[in-house]
Amino acid sequence: MVKFKQKGGSRLDIRDLEEIENFYNIKLPEDYKINMLEYNGISPINEVYYKPSVWDDEIELFYMLPIKNGSSTVETNNVLNDLSSYPEKHLIIGRTKTGGISMSFKEKEIGGIYVFYSDGEIHKIAGSYTEFLEGLTEEYL
Repeated sequence: MVKFKQKGGSRLDIRDLEEIENFYNIKLPEDYKINMLEYNGISPINEVYYKPSVWDDEIELFYMLPIKNGSSTVETNNVLNDLSSYPEKHLIIGRTKTGGISMSFKEKEIGGIYVFYSDGEIHKIAGSYTEFLEGLTEEYL
């Protein structure tokens, strides 16, 4: 089982999550909110990987951003309140060794987890935050 440590400087309360929802005019998925209330961002204790079913390479997870209370947060990584920056209609929620992790808020894809890169490449890798976390492994496949 993959073990994590808290990434953010301190824990959140429900008001912090409501602020993000109100600022971006979104409804965060329950599984994501529960994880953020417990950890406020996560860093794996050991190296962890995610193996998407859509290609052969693994993705190495660096961390999932804290909502607030850190040097690099969901707040600081998503500067426009209309989610119009790249990736459009996505909230940046984490970092990999070579790119970013985002959560979709597009109408039919809400809560989907994506990996994106600075060259514009973007791929859906999980249907939900829970599916993504459950797919993490310490084994390089």
